[in-house]
Amino acid sequence: MMTTTTATRAATAVSARRTVASVTGTAATRAAPGAASTRATTLSRALGVSGPTRREGGVRRSARIVAKAEEGEGPSTPPPAPVEEEEEKPLWVRREEEKELREKDGKLPFGVYLLASSIVAIASIASIFEYTYQNPIFSVVPPTSFLYKPILGIFVFTGLPLSAYLFYQAITSANELADSMDKQDGV
Repeated sequence: MMTTTTATRAATAVSARRTVASVTGTAATRAAPGAASTRATTLSRALGVSGPTRREGGVRRSARIVAKAEEGEGPSTPPPAPVEEEEEKPLWVRREEEKELREKDGKLPFGVYLLASSIVAIASIASIFEYTYQNPIFSVVPPTSFLYKPILGIFVFTGLPLSAYLFYQAITSANELADSMDKQDGV
């Protein structure tokens, strides 16, 4: 099993051999084999790298790495620049801030518009039934009064369009709220 140190040494030896080969031209050109091998041997000794095997005194020895990498040598990447990021606020804090901004705009929550739309629609439909069955308005204005038809007419003809407008506002407000929440969630 190869340890990390041994693996690092082996990688450095391969890199050094490639450097020697590229400098001396042993792999690319074979014009002067004696000159190239002499240069390779000299450079190998200068770098402290031996070949895959070499003979010393009749004994065959495997390659060893004598050189060690210093801290400032070799390719290095500059240290990353410190990035000052603001800490991201939690989601509930962002939603509370958004809610405060909406309240300052003067818009009502969509539920209020929906409730008002429902009440106005019920009142206008009830006014139609009151007129059909000739019941007194709020048990105060009898059907024989001259104000009976104008009051019910105002409820019917203004109530239905007002109810539709309030319903539209409720839908618009709910969509704006959903869009702002999607934006906060990053969707």
